[in-house]
Amino acid sequence: MRNTTWSLAAFVCGVWLSGCDPRGTYYRAQDAGGALAPRDGGSSDTETGPAAVAGAAAGAGAVADAVAGADAGLGAAPTIRARCFPGVGDEATGLPQYDQFAPVVPSHCAGTGHQSFDNIQKVVFLGDSLTAGTPPTSARDFYRTRLTRALEAKFGPLESKSCAVWGATTDKFFGGSRPQIPECFPGIETKRVLVVITMGGNDMIAVAQGALAGESMAESFARVDRTVAQLRAAIDWFKTNANRFQNGVRIVFANVYEYTDATGDLPSCLVASTLGGLSRAWPEGRRAYIRLSEGYMKVAVETATDMVFLLETFCGHGTKYNDSSNECYRGVGTERWIDFTCLHPTPVGHARVAELFMSVIDGSTGL
Repeated sequence: MRNTTWSLAAFVCGVWLSGCDPRGTYYRAQDAGGALAPRDGGSSDTETGPAAVAGAAAGAGAVADAVAGADAGLGAAPTIRARCFPGVGDEATGLPQYDQFAPVVPSHCAGTGHQSFDNIQKVVFLGDSLTAGTPPTSARDFYRTRLTRALEAKFGPLESKSCAVWGATTDKFFGGSRPQIPECFPGIETKRVLVVITMGGNDMIAVAQGALAGESMAESFARVDRTVAQLRAAIDWFKTNANRFQNGVRIVFANVYEYTDATGDLPSCLVASTLGGLSRAWPEGRRAYIRLSEGYMKVAVETATDMVFLLETFCGHGTKYNDSSNECYRGVGTERWIDFTCLHPTPVGHARVAELFMSVIDGSTGL
């Protein structure tokens, strides 16, 4: 049982909620009034680059009107949550409001669809222990391994590299003893590169620890905002150094799941509560996770990159997975997707993470 004494700083945490269109169309703000309408008749082709950002952000000043269905002719378009996650999460208690950023969300509902992914030749993984992988899950079942196999089935043999590290936080993109971006990208890249990222879970552990130690909600929000800013700085590096990627680069990152199924019941996990000091309930954490997820979505829209919905998908598969009164309850027979640490996925959880990333990349509904 020596593994149970790992430093919790090496573990990943994270997640709360949002919203795809069952008709298989994409929605985005189309005009100055912000009215939402199908994009290109529901085409599965997506845009990339500055044009996509401009299109996704069109009418941003009137997004509230768009979400409310200001265009009387079309009526109100369904929200992302209504299309993708109906019945999951208590809207009255608060959920991420992604529609304000006018993202493209395809019908697979695994995440956004701001980029096209073709002719990928190299995949690079950045992040924390979710991406690095942890026992007792075998290396073959890590989502990173599963996703690489799926990518090679689609694109052919790939060069693959990982700079993900246990315990990494967003300041480790460029800082620390092993800054991940300089390590993984030391020079010119001649191949078309796909960058896959999970980062922010350990940042949120620190937010929770600070809150339980007496920090105010404003201080928690400041920590969250730093996390978002550091993710944005990492993605901006790829954009401003586009000349280093001679055949292009695509970036997909995930928002952060959490193990309490939106309850904030941190002591519901023995390992996390005893080793990580997460020994009291933190219901206010819901607001912190909402702020993080909305911040990540804003980054995805403004940089024309893509975000995977880990928070939304994992809610109901944590420590309350068999609690029928939980707002994320998925029904009888639902599986728990987090392991004994409550911070890392089980093999089934890893498979679902790989599936979500592949759906965003492939534009399909699964591996």
